[in-house]
Amino acid sequence: MPVLPQELIDHIIDHVGDRDCLKTCSLVCSQWSARSRKHLFVRVDFTSARDPERWCACVRPGPSGPSSLVETLVLSDSDTHTHAPHPGITHEPSPMPFSISSPFLPFVLIIWEWRMNTDRVSSMLHSFGSSLENVTRLTLERIIIHPATFAIFINHFPRLDDLSISTIGLP
Repeated sequence: MPVLPQELIDHIIDHVGDRDCLKTCSLVCSQWSARSRKHLFVRVDFTSARDPERWCACVRPGPSGPSSLVETLVLSDSDTHTHAPHPGITHEPSPMPFSISSPFLPFVLIIWEWRMNTDRVSSMLHSFGSSLENVTRLTLERIIIHPATFAIFINHFPRLDDLSISTIGLP
């Protein structure tokens, strides 16, 4: 069977938009795997408190693992919000228990539909530690946070170039 040049394989995989198809491509052969994984792990969404634990249990940290491919990390409380036009968390959520042994953060962090109380912010800051220095773009959408807690939180992003805030509420 003729062998296609790697550049052509990469170009074809770059145009695959379907996540299931990318998963299949990653299993075909080693030539397809790296490029497919690049697209599969470009954005990681944690939508429940258990997602970070599951991620860390399954994904190898470090420069050769999938965590090195993540460019955008999304944290959301999608299981606790309503579809009201204003931030509408229906109950007081507990702090998201990040148990990330080798913290990673990409350049883009999106926090959506989150009630950011002091315990929750402290938990996040403790878990991610110095990796917050990697974040250059932070998006906060539909969050509830006290101004003093926001000041503490935002000071942990020294390389922040872009901050986007939409619909912020007070507790």
